[in-house]
Amino acid sequence: MSKLSMRSKINAKEQMEMQYWNIEEFNQFLNSSKYHVHYIVFSLAIYTGMRRVTEGMEVLIRKAGVKKIRFHDQRHTNASFLLAIGINPKVTAERLGMTPAMFNERYSHLLPIMQEEAVDKIEAELNKYAERQLETAEK
Repeated sequence: MSKLSMRSKINAKEQMEMQYWNIEEFNQFLNSSKYHVHYIVFSLAIYTGMRRVTEGMEVLIRKAGVKKIRFHDQRHTNASFLLAIGINPKVTAERLGMTPAMFNERYSHLLPIMQEEAVDKIEAELNKYAERQLETAEK
């Protein structure tokens, strides 16, 4: 089998027409998004092709002394953080643009910890109730 035919088979599902903006569309997009909270991300992506963003991130990672992660891994960091602070997994999935099934497949390893936390919270509430009942009974 030739290299060309192998490459065609491997990339058959991934091949699609490259999409890009002309200069007018580029300017129109940036002008219309100027006051959007993500404007800086859009403009950096367009002006630098994301190379400068990832290079800048590497510098900041070294400065902070944290483990190196990819730019995309910030998405996973966000999902993990939302779950850790008790945001409902369905809401977290929606914020990431994922279906609950997709989300569960990707992040289910984080959910057992949440189950333990849920049990701890339920137990704490039940203990508070029991203490109030005892106080009332003693009076």
